[in-house]
Amino acid sequence: MQPDSILLRMAARQTNMLSVATAGMAVDHSIYIRENQMSSRLPSHELRHAYQCEQSGSFDEFLTANLKQVLL
Repeated sequence: MQPDSILLRMAARQTNMLSVATAGMAVDHSIYIRENQMSSRLPSHELRHAYQCEQSGSFDEFLTANLKQVLL
């Protein structure tokens, strides 16, 4: 699965945000966990991202801030 946006696709590639090693991902209020990747810590980790997204005001604002932290 790849993002539709070319900029987001480039950022995902540059940060390894979406790779074969990605075990889980929070997108807005949804959490996705790859089959056979469940661990005791993964849900709380992804819930933290969902909370951060909610506190940011929007998924776009959260993603922008998150990518800036990762890319700097």
